[in-house]
Amino acid sequence: MQKAITRATIHPLRAPQAAKRGGPRPPIQGLPRYLTQEELARFRKAIVAAGVPRDVALFGLMYRFGLRAAEVTFLLLEDLELARGRIRIRRAKGGDCEEYPLPRDLVPAMRRYLKRGAERGPFLFNGRQSNNQRGMIPLRVRQLFKHYAKLAGLSPALSSHSLRHSIAVHSLEGGFGLEYVADLLGHTSIRSTAIYVKVTTPAREEMMRRLDRSRHVVSWKQPLDA
Repeated sequence: MQKAITRATIHPLRAPQAAKRGGPRPPIQGLPRYLTQEELARFRKAIVAAGVPRDVALFGLMYRFGLRAAEVTFLLLEDLELARGRIRIRRAKGGDCEEYPLPRDLVPAMRRYLKRGAERGPFLFNGRQSNNQRGMIPLRVRQLFKHYAKLAGLSPALSSHSLRHSIAVHSLEGGFGLEYVADLLGHTSIRSTAIYVKVTTPAREEMMRRLDRSRHVVSWKQPLDA
């Protein structure tokens, strides 16, 4: 049953003729718009070309962990432990806080940001309206996504939330089960299944290692990164 659900979920990627060239796939079975690997690579290239370390780190985390705009603004400096290669994620729905391995391709981006662009304060990402009580506001995250998406020549129909659904689809394409994707997105279940799952820590570690190696997941590594 799980394989059948997976095939139905990623069906849009096997039928690109239904969408215009360069545009996002139309929603199918409630699946919001997402970016193909090629589109995401263009989006990432636009961010890197802008030369803002904060934005490279921010959108890399949003993609790899399927973060909502609000969730990436929840992150605190203390949530990121580069020495251990770990990050704590707080979810907007349910308020759960979980620790995940930090993807290897994001480590150089996070180091670069902390060295050059991180501002003072408790939050990992800050903006002009940041203070000790809040970091960058979600609206600014959404605006930045639209800015880079336009530079990349992507459809204006896409939004920052499209990154969340992109990693879900890319993970399913890579052969990961729905229970792993549910854990990655902070779900207690996937909408297309009623099965409640709890992924153990060893399984989570293996999932992140496989995602690091998967050709279906767009790497955030830059040419000069070791």
